[in-house]
Amino acid sequence: MLLVHVIATVQSFGVLAGGLGIADGSAGSSEMLYLGGMLGGVLAGMLLAQLGCWMASRPAVPLPALAVALSAVPVRTWLGYMIASFGPIYGYPPEVGTVLRWVPAVIVAAALIWCGVRPLSRLVVWAVGLFTLWMLPAVFTALSNALGMRVLDGDLREMAEVAGQIFPMALEVEVLPMGVALVIAVVGTVARWKATASPRDVERAERVETS
Repeated sequence: MLLVHVIATVQSFGVLAGGLGIADGSAGSSEMLYLGGMLGGVLAGMLLAQLGCWMASRPAVPLPALAVALSAVPVRTWLGYMIASFGPIYGYPPEVGTVLRWVPAVIVAAALIWCGVRPLSRLVVWAVGLFTLWMLPAVFTALSNALGMRVLDGDLREMAEVAGQIFPMALEVEVLPMGVALVIAVVGTVARWKATASPRDVERAERVETS
């Protein structure tokens, strides 16, 4: 995976550098800043991908479960691009977007059910997974709007202000998917425990609830 990332990065930024005039020395400071910012973001993504692969390869359940939960939000974007690439025009119907919105919540819930809650230290995975599901889409939304508005014309101060205005509104929207993921994870964990626990354990738990 690292080899594919390196090849794609070299090819992409070679073309980008040529288009910005960096290769022939005609680029200015804004072009250099643009290339550096894009390259820095790509390199950070590559490092996170390697970290995710390392976490997913661990033998204990918590780290692989956390890796799955952390990748849930990008999966929605990947699926969206894949679906759009097969359409006659770029994009997809609104119904598909509605379904894709809940995909990360389902993935996070499945990862948390797999992780379980015993020992209680695994609740850290629950907290980090749910927090990421709530926070990451808001961060992506704020950044994409701030960086994608051509009217701002590269004004970093204006871009920061736009991101700061959009971020809290995006957080309010993403509360619902986080709540849905939590409900599914709790229900699934209880169902999994009842399906795998011995009758004596179930009976003991019911006595504790009624006492």
